[in-house]
Amino acid sequence: MNAGDQARKLAGNDAIACLSVEQILKGRTASNERGSAYLIDSLKHPDEIKTLRQLYGRSFYSLGLYSSYKNRSKALVTRLKVKMDDPVVDKIMKRDQDGGLKHGQSVQQAYPLCDVFADVDDETNAEHLVTRFVELIFGNTFKTPTREEYCMFHAQAAALRSADLGRQVGAVIATDDADIVALGTNEVPKFGGGQYWPDEKIPDDRDYKSGEDWNDKKEFGYRPISKRRMCSR
Repeated sequence: MNAGDQARKLAGNDAIACLSVEQILKGRTASNERGSAYLIDSLKHPDEIKTLRQLYGRSFYSLGLYSSYKNRSKALVTRLKVKMDDPVVDKIMKRDQDGGLKHGQSVQQAYPLCDVFADVDDETNAEHLVTRFVELIFGNTFKTPTREEYCMFHAQAAALRSADLGRQVGAVIATDDADIVALGTNEVPKFGGGQYWPDEKIPDDRDYKSGEDWNDKKEFGYRPISKRRMCSR
């Protein structure tokens, strides 16, 4: 951890990723190989993922592995040969999550940037998920979306309804069999009901057009009208 922090401090937050690229290049040059995949274990800062994605484009995939706090603690205890209640275990785990430095490692920020996530506490399911992901990368057209993936696809599409990056949140209500019941998005409401659409022949009053966010301009609160009814101001 100290070495990684020092490298990022001296050469930038993507320094470790750049060193990895250098090693990959040397290996390919020496063997004159093509069509080989390299596994980097592991990435600790969001800038590392961003740099690799910029360099390799669609040939780069980031896999996020999750394990419970309890199991991660056990692994550290075994590796460090300390007792379970040793404070160094919790200290290391918190530093791994967020070192508190601009150039420190931050798995907390890097993890959401991954392309796929696997719970390694369930080894059988994790192996199945990773195998399926690799098959999709290589174009297996018989691997269709799962129910969760299908619903998340629609939620993502709904999120893109908003032109404000800070408001791009979508939601889906679906049955157990993934039949879509309703879609929702966090967007500016239109006067009279509904939402604004770019192909409508009416003035677009969304904040990116007006140049200001109404939420930043005015605070909203709730005022009780009666014991049975509430409304917003």
